[in-house]
Amino acid sequence: MRTVNVHEHRERGEKLMEANIFKWIRTLILGTVLLSPFNVVFGFETVTLVKGSDHASVTIIAYTDLLSSSSAKGSKFLNEVMKSYPDDLRIIFKPYPSLTRPDAMLAHEAVLASGEQGKFWEMHDRLLTHKGDATQEALLVYAKQLNLDTKMFLSALKEHRFKDMILHEIEEARGFGVTSAPTFFINGRKLIGVRSASDIKQVINEILGLGSIKQPVPPSPSPPLVQLQNVKIDIAGAPVKGQEDAQITIVEFSDFQCPFCAKTLPTLENVLRQYPKQVRWVFKHFPLDFHADAPLAHEAAMASGEQGKFWEMHDLIFSRQQSMRRDDLIAYAKELNLDMDRFIKAIDSGQYKETVEKDIQEGRQLGINGTPTFFVNGQRLVGARPANDFVRIIEAKMVK
Repeated sequence: MRTVNVHEHRERGEKLMEANIFKWIRTLILGTVLLSPFNVVFGFETVTLVKGSDHASVTIIAYTDLLSSSSAKGSKFLNEVMKSYPDDLRIIFKPYPSLTRPDAMLAHEAVLASGEQGKFWEMHDRLLTHKGDATQEALLVYAKQLNLDTKMFLSALKEHRFKDMILHEIEEARGFGVTSAPTFFINGRKLIGVRSASDIKQVINEILGLGSIKQPVPPSPSPPLVQLQNVKIDIAGAPVKGQEDAQITIVEFSDFQCPFCAKTLPTLENVLRQYPKQVRWVFKHFPLDFHADAPLAHEAAMASGEQGKFWEMHDLIFSRQQSMRRDDLIAYAKELNLDMDRFIKAIDSGQYKETVEKDIQEGRQLGINGTPTFFVNGQRLVGARPANDFVRIIEAKMVK
């Protein structure tokens, strides 16, 4: 068994550490790992389960739904592949449960609760083998079979100790364009759905320079950079920063409660400073379903914009992401010297609810399922991207 690697969850980690649930961690992975060739950056900010060599040349990130028959098949093929590359391959498990199935979330909480007691992979394999049976009663039976401390195990499930971490992983996955499980990233190369062992070996051999298997791997859709033709986005009334007649328009679909959106702010500000006359930044609302506090925060930002302070409220909310409930938003409005009666009336009446919902629907029609998502003159960028990605597109489009 390999180690469980955790980089402190910046937004929620303090509470989890206080609960002393990380005593099972032996290794800390700090920062991010850049996986070529598509420059997909994976932040190890939550629980990450690793199997394989610490010095492997090839890393497979496996987004998995433990109750999915497709994920079960995918896991079987990965285990088969690992036998062929004992020193060159490591596999990192990432949870991607279906949010439409309540027992799927519970199953993923259970596997992490088992990992807390050093039995992650044992529970992982058991759940994939017995897919479809993840009631609390069934999970308790599995825990007993694995000789877990059942009191500790049940406590983790009842307190939903790992739920926030799993939701964060789902959010991260959506930021990388993951929409279903299994989805794999092999040193950044995206493979969607069940792939045979030979398909996976084909990619690994190419990376290792060992030649290729005769049967080619079918190309995977949705690479991180996507050129979309004839993209039409309604920006009428949307908050804008930059020159109105700018040659380049960056449209961002964002979520005030998304940590990756917050990370992108310095990048966008730097891009605007680098191209003060050529680039403008348009903000569109896309609060994710599992961010309960985000919708009101978006309405509050629009209510502030009504008084000429959208971007000021925008920056305040992102700088204080742990505090964005009604009382917090009212306090921020006071800090910005807004007309309080007008502001409170706007957020309590749902004056901008329809505006936010309209953006969400537009985003879904554009195929957006994670934040942040950008359109740079129609070219899509998904996730918290480095400034160079924006600069490359800007320079190319300015030449045209």
